[in-house]
Amino acid sequence: MKTTTTTFESALKKLEETVYKLEEGSIPLDEALNTFE
Repeated sequence: MKTTTTTFESALKKLEETVYKLEEGSIPLDEALNTFE
């Protein structure tokens, strides 16, 4: 089984992108809920 290591910087960037999409309202509600989880 392959393991992947996520750096703090890459995790933070992904989080910032997710927050931006949620704040912008550019994604449907069901996708927003899945993204949040």
